[in-house]
Amino acid sequence: SMERQEQAETAGRGFAPEKGRLLAPWKKASRSRQCICLSEGEGARLKAEYVLHKDVEQLVVRTTHAAGRREVLVCATASVEDIYTIEDGEECFPPHILGSLTSAERGRLISILHAVDVDADVDDGHDSDRLASLYLLELSREGRDNLLQRLQTLVYL
Repeated sequence: SMERQEQAETAGRGFAPEKGRLLAPWKKASRSRQCICLSEGEGARLKAEYVLHKDVEQLVVRTTHAAGRREVLVCATASVEDIYTIEDGEECFPPHILGSLTSAERGRLISILHAVDVDADVDDGHDSDRLASLYLLELSREGRDNLLQRLQTLVYL
């Protein structure tokens, strides 16, 4: 048929793979998920979304502050020391974080303990990493379990 011949020509001109390449970034973008980020200091709630990029092994969290100021946190999965959920015990979380949550929300909380490079410019032979915690409140327990599983796959394997 005419249509098949046209398809063959198109494929021959290399349009098909090109199309796939153009769509790839959009596929990646659609993996971002809404959540709430709790600030480490005072436990303030920030609207956020995260994307776990498997290929570059990074968790990228974008937060929006009250005044509309936006922040992007990039957490390399290689820098993750530990991941906690409420099932690991309440002692894994600071009281001010837990105290701000309902019992249902506690089940949707995930804490990611990761190394932060404090000052990469000063090379004095000392390990300049400090540990920081990232607290994400997923929209559902299922979402939290999914994120936990995907993170564990990248961090512990």
